[in-house]
Amino acid sequence: MSLEELKNQLAKKYLVIEFIDLCEYRSMDELYLKLLELKKETYQDNERIVLFYDENFTETLNLVREMLVSIDIPDFFVFFQPGSTQQINSLNFSLSQSHCIYPWINLQIDSLGDLRPCCIYDGNILDNNNQKYLIQNNDLQEIYSSNYMKNLRASFLQGKKPKECKHCWDHESANIPSMRQLAHSKFKEIYYKINYHNEDFNDLQLFDLRLGNSCNLACRICGPVYSSKIADADLSAGRLNKPDYIKIEKAIGWADDDVFWGKLLTKINDIKYLDIFGGEPLMSKSHFKLLRKLIELDAAKNIKIDYNSNGTIFSEKFFDLWDHFKEIKISFSIDNIGSRFEYERYGADWNTVEENIKKFNARRSNKFITDVSTAVSIQNVYYLPELLEWINTQQFSIINATISIVRNPWFMSISSMTKEAKDLVIEKLSQYSDNEIIKPVIQTIKNSTTIKSAKDFINFMKILDSERQENFTKTHPEIAKAMRYD
Repeated sequence: MSLEELKNQLAKKYLVIEFIDLCEYRSMDELYLKLLELKKETYQDNERIVLFYDENFTETLNLVREMLVSIDIPDFFVFFQPGSTQQINSLNFSLSQSHCIYPWINLQIDSLGDLRPCCIYDGNILDNNNQKYLIQNNDLQEIYSSNYMKNLRASFLQGKKPKECKHCWDHESANIPSMRQLAHSKFKEIYYKINYHNEDFNDLQLFDLRLGNSCNLACRICGPVYSSKIADADLSAGRLNKPDYIKIEKAIGWADDDVFWGKLLTKINDIKYLDIFGGEPLMSKSHFKLLRKLIELDAAKNIKIDYNSNGTIFSEKFFDLWDHFKEIKISFSIDNIGSRFEYERYGADWNTVEENIKKFNARRSNKFITDVSTAVSIQNVYYLPELLEWINTQQFSIINATISIVRNPWFMSISSMTKEAKDLVIEKLSQYSDNEIIKPVIQTIKNSTTIKSAKDFINFMKILDSERQENFTKTHPEIAKAMRYD
C-alpha cells in the first residue's frame, strides 16, 4: 500500500488533524513548534494527529512522546504509523539519556559570586588557567562561551555523566527525581526549542541567584556562607575567625553592586526564568530592587520566578510586585513540624510559619504556585511520615513534596547513620513503602555503607545544643537514642 493510499484509509477512519512525516524534520525545535501548533484544549473522540516514522529510527519516537507530554497532547489522540518516503541521514534531534538542559540556559551565582552551571553542580566554572570565574570580574558572555562550558555541553551530547553532577546521578539511582529530570517540566516551554548543537548566548534564559547570606534562621544543615545568623554565631564562638568573616562579608557584596545588575539587565530580553534563593530571599533588598527594575522595563510579564523560602516572612505587599510577573512559585523549606522544626531551623516559630503558609496558600492561582521542598537528613528522616501527613492537610498547589538528600555536611547525611539508626528508620518507613517519596529514601539507606561511629554528628549537635540551650533527645528522642546521643 502506498503512502497516499494509507493516508486515504486513515482519513476515512479518523478525523485527521494533520499528517506529519517525522523524517521531514531536521531539527528538534522545528518539530516541537509544529506539534505545538496542533495543541488544543479539547479534542473530539475521533480526532487524530498521524505521525509517520521510519521503523529503524526508534529514538525519534521516544523523543516525540516526551514532546507530547511536555505540550500536554494526550497520546490517545496521536496515531503512530510506520512508513516514510524520506531519508533520515540528516535527522539531528536525538538527546542522550544523560542530557541536561542547565548548561545551555543557566548561570548559577552563589552567595560568594562563584559561578556554576546549576546550584548542585560540584565545582565552579573555570577559565583556561583553571581559575574560578567570578561575577564581579568577568563578562557574562565570556563565562557562557568558555571552554569549560563548551566541554560540559559536549559531554552531555555524547551521553557522558560528568562526575560533578553526582548529586543528580545519586538521586536517580535511588529513584528520586533529580533536578535534571525535573527540568523537563519546569522548562517545558523551551526544553525542545533549544538547538543543543549550537553555542548560542541568547539561550541563556535562567539566572539562579543566591543574593547574599541575609537570613533570620540558623539551620543545622546550613553554614555561614548562606546564613548571616550562623556567620555571627560562628564568629562569636570562635569557629570562624575575623578575617574569614570579613572575607565572606566582602564577597557577598556583589549582590548590591550596580555593575552586576547592569550585566544582568543586558540580558533583559532573553531572561525567562529567575531562581532566587538565599539566605532568605524575602529579606533581600537587592532582590526587590531587581523586581521593580524588571517591572519598570516591562520585562516582568515574560518572567517566571522560583523562590525557596523558610516561610517566616509574609507580606501582602509582595503581591503588589509579583502580580506583574508571568508566574511566581514558592517552595517552602519545611523538613519537620512543631518543636522539631524549630530545633532544626533555629530561630523559627512553627506557629508563625504555619500561619504564614496558610496566608500564602490562600493566594494560590494559576500564576502563584506553592509547594514544599524537604531536605532529608539524619534529623528528620525518622519523622518523614508525620511531615507528609501535615503537607496533605495544607492547601499547597503541589501536594507531593520535592525531596533532596542532604550530602553536606556529610555527617548529617542519612548514609552516615549508625546501624541502630538505619534499622530503626527502615522499620518505621517500611510501613509506608508504597509512598513514592518514602520508597527511594528507604533504598538510599539500604544502599549506604554502615558506619561504626557517629562521633562527628554527636559532637556537632552537642556544641549547638549547649550554645542554644536545646536538647536533641527531647525533641527527637527516637533518632537521638539510635544515634547514641546521650
